[in-house]
Parts: sequence; C-alpha cells; structure tokens
Amino acid sequence: MFNGFARLRDTFDDLSDRWERRNDRPEPCPKCGDSSQVRVIAYGLIRNPRKGTVMGGCCISEASPKWRCLRCKSEFGLS
Repeated sequence: MFNGFARLRDTFDDLSDRWERRNDRPEPCPKCGDSSQVRVIAYGLIRNPRKGTVMGGCCISEASPKWRCLRCKSEFGLS
C-alpha cells in the first residue's frame, strides 16, 4: 500500500511541475505595471515548489487568483 501511495505522490508532483511550467509567463501587474515581480500562485499540497512560486493554499475555486505581484502585493487573473 505504501508503494502505491509513493507512486501517486510522485505522479501528483510531476503534474504540479508541468502546471507550474505552463504558467511561467506572467502578465504585467494591473496595479503597478511591473511584470518582473509577478509570480504564479500554486494551489494544493505541492511538496517541492519551484523557486519563485507563491503558495496559495490547498483550496482553489473559480475566483482564485492566478498571479501575485511581489512589488505591490496585488493578486489578479483567474486560475
């Protein structure tokens, strides 16, 4: 049973990595206009998030923001 759990966890981590790579191109922040400080918000229980990823918690909804600007702390875009 433990081996099956480990495989499931590895599959989830792989999917999380692919999702993060797909969302690597940030939009400019609508509040301050900066795009160099905008990071993707990752949701879920991600074991090894990529550097620069902002964790958004375990729950995601249709209204959850996709991006966070580290400069002005604005969150925008839909996930």
